[in-house]
Amino acid sequence: MAEETLLPSSSWPSPPRLLPAYFPLPADAEEAEAVFRATRSEEDAIEYLQGMDCLKKKFSCSFPGCGRNMSKVRGSNPGEFFHRCPCHKSHKKSFRHLSFWTQSSLPMTQHLRLMFSWARMTPVAQTVEHTGISVSTVVKVFQSYREICGLWLRRHPYHVGGQGKEVQVELVALRESRRCKAAEVKVMGIYCTEDEKGFLAIVEDWSDDTLLPLVPEHVAPGSVLRSRSWPACRRVPLPFVHVPGPGDPTVVENFWQGAKRRYRGIPRARFPDYIAEFLWREVYVKGGPVSTMEALLRQISQLYPVM
Repeated sequence: MAEETLLPSSSWPSPPRLLPAYFPLPADAEEAEAVFRATRSEEDAIEYLQGMDCLKKKFSCSFPGCGRNMSKVRGSNPGEFFHRCPCHKSHKKSFRHLSFWTQSSLPMTQHLRLMFSWARMTPVAQTVEHTGISVSTVVKVFQSYREICGLWLRRHPYHVGGQGKEVQVELVALRESRRCKAAEVKVMGIYCTEDEKGFLAIVEDWSDDTLLPLVPEHVAPGSVLRSRSWPACRRVPLPFVHVPGPGDPTVVENFWQGAKRRYRGIPRARFPDYIAEFLWREVYVKGGPVSTMEALLRQISQLYPVM
């Protein structure tokens, strides 16, 4: 597929300044133009990602006794670049070496366009229309971003609540079919209204043996616990405090509804990945100092260090 096969949409309003029509709107114009400039050529895309510390800038020759800095060389294919030792020309390294995109053959310009679309939560069908990239590739790349979200959450866990803060704990479920109870996804929902932060833990069952260990794992010590749907909440030991009464169960239900609205119709096997994306956006992006795309690139640079 040609790298510049782009299908603009005539149904959108005129984009601001340099922003072309195939970029999803609404969007921050400054970031959109930065991505547009970075996707004008493969070389621009590589330099942009090097500036975000997602691609390595310099390589040394691994030939025994050499160690010279490799030079940037154009490949035989359009937009292809790699590093090559000036003395041992058979020693080559791709710009993608050791990076998140090591196993990918998709041009970096296309990766940036897909990341921009995913950051703006553009549906797969619209992304395919606007970029000219196949459905299977878009789905695969979007899934790789969700896996980054899940990996970041596992390596950087966060706690809900805090000393004296009220935390609502409820049991909620999602069914793939209204007629099939066996297909439901069981979830333990946790939410602190004071911090406006929550957590959703997918569980195999709602037994106390499964649920009780999740509280200290995801709730900060000293939190005040309330629950209407989970009677065993009162059995959570110190340093947590249980207050009688149901509290306000709707805060957990509203938080859970936010995830269901975004990902309704998703197969059960993929739901944990979509929950991870939802929590990642809620905790690390919503109201934060950087955009979704910048946050993802920063975390890729930390999870896949190339320096």
